[in-house]
Amino acid sequence: SYSGSDLKSLHSNLQNIMNSINPNSMMPDMKRVLEINPSHPLVKTLAGLNEKGAPGLEPFARLLLDHAMIVEGQLKDPTGFAKRLQGLMEKAAIGL
Repeated sequence: SYSGSDLKSLHSNLQNIMNSINPNSMMPDMKRVLEINPSHPLVKTLAGLNEKGAPGLEPFARLLLDHAMIVEGQLKDPTGFAKRLQGLMEKAAIGL
């Protein structure tokens, strides 16, 4: 038996296979759903900072989406991902 997330992943993989076999295929893109674990420590931290009105949270949110897209094999902007990651790493390194 498969869970809902297994089926979504299976569908995503099938779509990738079909597109690699025939890039001009008429297989429609399916709407993706980003599932967020509200109990994950990073999500809790970002939610708390957002509730306090902390600035500068967008790069973190974008990186979460980037990571989800990487897992799906769907990252469309690797240069943007690298720039966002580098920017946050530079800020973190300043605090060391």
